[in-house]
Amino acid sequence: MRMLIFVPRQRVVVAAIAVVSLICNFASAAETETFFTNAADASANTNHFQFKTDDGRCAVSIDTVAAPELNGWAREKLEPALAAWYPKITAALANEHFNAPGHFKIIIEPMGGVAYTLGTEVHASAGWLKSEIGREAVGSLIHEAVHVVQQYGGHSENPGWLVEGCADYIRWFQYEPESHGADMVWLQKRGNFFFAALQ
Repeated sequence: MRMLIFVPRQRVVVAAIAVVSLICNFASAAETETFFTNAADASANTNHFQFKTDDGRCAVSIDTVAAPELNGWAREKLEPALAAWYPKITAALANEHFNAPGHFKIIIEPMGGVAYTLGTEVHASAGWLKSEIGREAVGSLIHEAVHVVQQYGGHSENPGWLVEGCADYIRWFQYEPESHGADMVWLQKRGNFFFAALQ
């Protein structure tokens, strides 16, 4: 089981990044309200949907039955991101002896933490995602999609730092490099507030 766990030093960095994101890229209240309104208008049977990735090689299911208020966001923001990025993730982690999973499922539900991946099933916290609409919500699930690809035939001898490092690299440096989420040089250049958080 892989879980996103923050150590105290990382919490400070994540908090600092959240402040910058809040100032620079915060989704408007109207945009956030639109996601929740659209989801509330959707019928219960649309809270579980499936789509193909842009290359047509993977079927992705998203289940918002336990969090119907996130259905609109999942369709409008999460689906296009996963459709475009899952093929890029599989290409980045390609291996001649390994085929990435051809299907996976994301279940958005009330739970503690942020998200975790078990095989081809991703579980994500509805409360955390709601609090991070317009900031970290989609990126956190791009990170989890990397873990789906990292199954590598069930081998578990890969060290945690490598597994998480690959997921963070693809998320922070490929998917959303403008966020500078893991760019220590950029954080240092931002001044004492950001660099002090890393000390």
